[in-house]
Amino acid sequence: MILQPTIDAALFEIAEDSGRHELRSAIWEDYLRPVFLKNDPAEGARIFAEVKQSPNEHIDLIKTTLRDHLRDKPEALHKLQHLLEISE
Repeated sequence: MILQPTIDAALFEIAEDSGRHELRSAIWEDYLRPVFLKNDPAEGARIFAEVKQSPNEHIDLIKTTLRDHLRDKPEALHKLQHLLEISE
């Protein structure tokens, strides 16, 4: 599994506003939002909105969140790699 290159590619799609809006939306909604909302939905929703509004200011938090979500979850990692068109 290539975790770090996958995270880097996802960060690029988010931070650079690549124009691939469906992909950006999938990363935000399928990979980041659930992690932010998991422990404290109200506080998580506030933080998620703040991070989504200014992703370039929260790169480290996004990177850590993706790493925590994808570590030891090969199916989720593989799905994200497929979305990002990364082959192993």
